[in-house]
Amino acid sequence: MWIGDEEIEAGCIVWGAGVKASPAYKWLSMEAPRGGRIPVGADLQVSGIQDIYAIGDTALALGNDNAPLPALAQVAKQQGQYLGRMLRAPAGQKTHPFSFKNRGNTAVVGRHAAIFDFGRWTLRAGQRGSCGRWSMSISSSTSKSVCWSASSGSGGILPVSAAPG
Repeated sequence: MWIGDEEIEAGCIVWGAGVKASPAYKWLSMEAPRGGRIPVGADLQVSGIQDIYAIGDTALALGNDNAPLPALAQVAKQQGQYLGRMLRAPAGQKTHPFSFKNRGNTAVVGRHAAIFDFGRWTLRAGQRGSCGRWSMSISSSTSKSVCWSASSGSGGILPVSAAPG
């Protein structure tokens, strides 16, 4: 690994981002909440403060199961869309509470592999055997050619495991 002009030898490199909680609670003169996330109601309004909203990993929003929503981009995106619609609504119009719809998770594992979790189904993408090539968008500026395969190596776009239940 290189830092500037200095090479540092390492057997394992771990990269972490966003490991420090947002200081937003300080801006609101609040006590430090557990984990640094500001508790919000079903309409994403900061608990106890009128007309102040928090979204994304700054907010401690609860899902339909009353468990905290994960601090993930798809949660923040849906919260932003919800809040935008809510703030545009005419004054006095009844709005529904925020409800997160899990669209699945993606993890890039190395240069040529990824795992896609859609709740009940899990897909693995990698270079294993001969199988069809597909283009997958990893971010807004990057796309990657991947080979979809099942653990049997038979190829194609296949679910490789289903969660029990």
